[in-house]
Amino acid sequence: MDEEANVEQTGYYGIPWRSFTGHNHFISDITLSSDNHYLISSSWDKTLRLWDLRSGKTTKRFVGHSKEVLSVVFSPDNRQILSAGCDREVRLWNTLADCKYVTDKNNHQDWVSCLRYSPLQKAGKPSTFQPYFASVGWDGRLKIWNTNIQIRASFKAHDSYINALAISPNGRYIATGGKDRNLVIWDVTDLSKPANVFDAGCTINQISFNPKMQWVAAATEHGARVWDLKAEKSTKPIAEIDADNKRDQKGKKQRVP
Repeated sequence: MDEEANVEQTGYYGIPWRSFTGHNHFISDITLSSDNHYLISSSWDKTLRLWDLRSGKTTKRFVGHSKEVLSVVFSPDNRQILSAGCDREVRLWNTLADCKYVTDKNNHQDWVSCLRYSPLQKAGKPSTFQPYFASVGWDGRLKIWNTNIQIRASFKAHDSYINALAISPNGRYIATGGKDRNLVIWDVTDLSKPANVFDAGCTINQISFNPKMQWVAAATEHGARVWDLKAEKSTKPIAEIDADNKRDQKGKKQRVP
């Protein structure tokens, strides 16, 4: 079935190839291991689950958070897992589901909405900064941590809550976005001011860097916007993808799932 026929017949743009079940509440975040053999998921049921993608089964269940978990991420070498959420703590786990560390200092003052590790640097290429991970929260702050869980930087990045962050493939740039509609680019070598600011037009829910081009995309309730970071004099997106709408029986607009 081609894509257009599939959309016309089912109303969906894709059909699941495999479905995993186990959590008993909303799944808030997922991350693939770098070898694509495993997936870690976080949920409002206060747990994490490690899935074997070949068998489709949960191999480990992570229990320890006292409230909903909103974000989870593998370390680049797949040996550690970070999680955080409504209890404002950052937890460090091994892949056997043992919690090895819980932050008690420098925590966010509100929900932690997203965590991400800086990527591994390619062998032979010099780096001007040490590996790190970053977190954002509903307190509007961006925090940058050393991999030993020591805080490196913490500052107010947005006037309102932050939903999402992404780290560029070379690890130099961090993009953040949330309720204030601004997609803000930060250079980790100089955090005194934003490297760039783009207006997404509405609340930003997700952010992603292109793995090869110096592009960054923001997903909003109205669609997606893509910017070219090399276009220093322009803040206009190079691409805009509007969400498709359909109408229900009462004539009201509905989002296509």
